[in-house]
Amino acid sequence: MYFTTNSDGNNTEGIGAMAQYQIICYILSKLYNTKYYFTGFKNLTHYQYFNTTQKQWSKDITKFFNLPVSKKSKLPVVNFSETNYDLNSLLNQNIILNIEPNYLLQFIDDYIDNLSVQSILKEIGNNIKFNNKLYYFNKEKQNIAIHIRKYTQTDCDPHPNRELFDESKKDYYINLVNLLNSNDSIFHIYSQGNDKDFNFLKRDNVVLHIEEHPLTSLYHMINADMLVTANSSLSYVAHLLGNHKQCFVRDTFFHRWKPNLIYIKTNGYKSS
Repeated sequence: MYFTTNSDGNNTEGIGAMAQYQIICYILSKLYNTKYYFTGFKNLTHYQYFNTTQKQWSKDITKFFNLPVSKKSKLPVVNFSETNYDLNSLLNQNIILNIEPNYLLQFIDDYIDNLSVQSILKEIGNNIKFNNKLYYFNKEKQNIAIHIRKYTQTDCDPHPNRELFDESKKDYYINLVNLLNSNDSIFHIYSQGNDKDFNFLKRDNVVLHIEEHPLTSLYHMINADMLVTANSSLSYVAHLLGNHKQCFVRDTFFHRWKPNLIYIKTNGYKSS
C-alpha cells in the first residue's frame, strides 16, 4: 500500500500550495505505516521571476523538501476521498491510494494538535536540504521573519481573505514592528515588488528580502525565532515545519495552526 497525492502544479500552483499536500500525505503514510509514493514536483509556477526553467525549478523544490522520491510504479491507482471510501478498509491492499488535497487539509485541521503529527513535521523540517553558504541570520540576535504577501502576475487566487498588501496596510506593519521591537531584534521582510514599496519600514534593524529566491526565503522563515505569517500557503508551510518561539497569524486564515500561537488583527492582536 502506498499513499500519494497530486504533485503536478498544472502551471498555476506555486511552492506552498503544492508542498503542503505532500507534507500532509507523508504524515499520513507515517501514521498509517504505509509507503509514501512521490515522484517529484512538476509544472510549478513562479519560476518566471528567476533565471531558470520550469523543469529545473520543480527539481530544485523537490530537492529542497527532501521527501522520499519513488521510482515509477505500475501498481493500480485508486482515488480516495472521505465521501466514497473508509480509509482503514483499504489498508494492506497492493495499490497506490491517491488522496485528494481537500481530505489532506481537513485531516491536518483536525489533527494539528496531535503530538505524533507535530513530531513528523519536525522531522521534515530538520531534513530540508539547503546550502549553508546562503544562510544569513545573525545567531546572536532575535531574527523575526515577516511575510508580506503581494499580488503578482502569476497569482491565481485573489480571494479577499488573502489580505494582499497595499497602501492601506502600511500602518498595520509599522505598528507590528514597533510592538515586536527590542534591543536584540532583527526584522527580515519577505515579499515581492520593489524595495521602495517597503521604505516605510526601513530602520537600522530591518532587512528587506524583496524578490529573493523563495526557497532561501522559506528556509529562513522556517528557522526564524519568530514568524509573522501572511495568509499564504508559503507562510503556512513555514509555520508547519518551523519551531518558532512565537508565531503570529491572521485570524482570517483558511486553516488551523499549531497551538500556542498569537492571532492578530489589523487593529491589534489576541492570544490563542
